Amino acid sequence: MPAVRVVLRGEFKRLAGGKGELTIDLPEGGTAQMLLERVAPLCGSAFAAKVLTHDGRIMHGVSIFLNGRELDTGGTLPSRTVIPGGQVEIMRLSAS
Repeated sequence: MPAVRVVLRGEFKRLAGGKGELTIDLPEGGTAQMLLERVAPLCGSAFAAKVLTHDGRIMHGVSIFLNGRELDTGGTLPSRTVIPGGQVEIMRLSAS
């Protein structure tokens, strides 16, 4: 199981009660969607409400970076991007 270091930035860190970092174990082939499904319950309902839709998909506007590169989260579709381990940052980027 790959260990993923999850770093919450800005609004998401605040919504998670100040938790800035977590370590999550994902199964081989685990996706960004699966990662957020595991992170959300650990960070509370306010966090989950801003990150996942009512049917558990990644919310529009949530940006996820894997080892410094932004992932395509699939918009309102379940993300199929595999997370092989490393560092993931979750944040909301403001529109310019």
